[in-house]
Amino acid sequence: MAGTASVELIAAVVAEEYSIIRSDLNSFNQMAERWDSSQSQFFGNLAFGESLALPLVLDFAANVGLSEEDLAAYESRPKSQTYPSRVRDALLEVYGFEPEEVEFFSFFAEPILRFEDAAVEVIAAGLREGACPRDVRRSARLLQAYELDFWQAASDPPGSPLPVNWTPN
Repeated sequence: MAGTASVELIAAVVAEEYSIIRSDLNSFNQMAERWDSSQSQFFGNLAFGESLALPLVLDFAANVGLSEEDLAAYESRPKSQTYPSRVRDALLEVYGFEPEEVEFFSFFAEPILRFEDAAVEVIAAGLREGACPRDVRRSARLLQAYELDFWQAASDPPGSPLPVNWTPN
């Protein structure tokens, strides 16, 4: 990690994440209403995780001088809206951020316990209820491609200027 990403580029990643969290929170809540049951709160749990992540991303944004209004005004890059232990480690080791300043990235840096098992259970339940297997495979493939697109787009110039105000410790 050479520290070659500008603070503006790091701020743009945060602005992209803000857009993703807000969108995911809305989507997971809608899916919870439709698919969660008394036996499984899979999507409700994902929505809860996003609700925990939102204040963390706002805290990090504040660390680089961005307000929620700045994040909301940011024009996201389409490709990055289509996912962070490397980013967290670079912010700590190369850029000099403090651990409490990068809690948002730490929140997503570790896998969710039993996530795959819970996802398989939800997919199986959907298939039992008549979901089309082709659509399930397509959705999983697209989600993986969107994650890859996000990280590839993170190295592109920001979608719009951000009023970054940060100096290393």
